[in-house]
Amino acid sequence: NRQAVNRQLAAGLQAGRYSLRVDVNGAWPAEEVPDRVADLERYGVVAVEQPCRARAPELVELALQCRLPLIADESCLTEADAEVLLGAEGRVWLNVRLAKNGGLLPSLRLAQLARRDGVPYVLGCMVGESGILSLAQRMLLAVAPRPVMLEGNYGPLSLRADLTEPSYRFGYAGRIPDRPYRRLTPTLRGSALRRFGTYLGTLT
Repeated sequence: NRQAVNRQLAAGLQAGRYSLRVDVNGAWPAEEVPDRVADLERYGVVAVEQPCRARAPELVELALQCRLPLIADESCLTEADAEVLLGAEGRVWLNVRLAKNGGLLPSLRLAQLARRDGVPYVLGCMVGESGILSLAQRMLLAVAPRPVMLEGNYGPLSLRADLTEPSYRFGYAGRIPDRPYRRLTPTLRGSALRRFGTYLGTLT
């Protein structure tokens, strides 16, 4: 609960070593969002992600009523959505995810739009993503503006068996190695492909 999280993180939050956001995954009724966001502020939360189900214009209207910035996840699917959200005077941040936003180039474009307008963005992930997406995210990090928060590269922390060798995961304090990657295509584990994949035929 909120009190338990606050007890564990309060000292780090007050010292500025940590930041804390809450992802609601669209679970709140829209009319309750401003009051619930205000309640979270006193626990050191800096932003609230996707508090309710809403299209981009609706999330902008809510954000202008909230004491904390909102982070748009499902409300930010296309570049047109991003343009609407970025018009909220910095009250809406973007959550950019490769698998949601169309791959490397569209995701890079959203990150560049956020930088253009001076709006923070999160480079997110899919729960249980394989090393294929983790490596692609690292490639994007090498060329994209720096995100304010980063998700992903959980590797063996969330998977019993990854599809790639190695299984990419973050390091100490959530850091990901800052180095260029020579290959965009990962090395795949044949045993994992046979176990989890379905053979559809041979390309000719």
